[in-house]
Amino acid sequence: MLRAALERLRWPGRRGREAGRIGDPGALRRALAEQAVYLAARSVTEYTRMRVGRHWPRLFAEDSFQQALETACRDTRPLALLWLARTADLALSGRAAAVVADAGRAALGDLDCPAVAGAAPLMAHVRAELAALGRAPPLPLADIVRPREAALFIDALPLDAMFTEDDGDTIRNSLRLLLAGAYETFARHLDGPALTHVTAKLAPASVSE
Repeated sequence: MLRAALERLRWPGRRGREAGRIGDPGALRRALAEQAVYLAARSVTEYTRMRVGRHWPRLFAEDSFQQALETACRDTRPLALLWLARTADLALSGRAAAVVADAGRAALGDLDCPAVAGAAPLMAHVRAELAALGRAPPLPLADIVRPREAALFIDALPLDAMFTEDDGDTIRNSLRLLLAGAYETFARHLDGPALTHVTAKLAPASVSE
């Protein structure tokens, strides 16, 4: 079940209609949203499977655990989106930070994350960090997942705290590997000159329409 689900998920831009360059805010918004869904699903499922160990097939077969896993995947999408926006900013060398930030804010509405109790601080953090893009040089890949954000990710996992105690550094390393793949994809498919040109004339409604 897990393998089949992940086989349906690929970094957008590798094949088919998504194989072209991304040079406008709307396309960037879609790419960020799609990749956030992928990154959240893959990181949550793979890390959970690793921490559970050899008994994971039996646990993953339980309906109640599947529901908890799906909830965790959905609830971590905003964090995944933030990390991907930072990665895109890095791939563009900070030259189109305003476009990335605007596309990221718009993409938050595409993630199918219903409002739940306790989610407001996380969403406020994500929005604030997106707004901060461009105020400083892009974060290096090693620092894109900050310790506080790794802790929020851990809290969302469908696991007892005994499984994830002191896992912050391990989580960050695991996510860095996945974000390295996103960086390579962005480096290939983001049209830097086009997005930089848009930055100078970006209107508030250009991405959200």
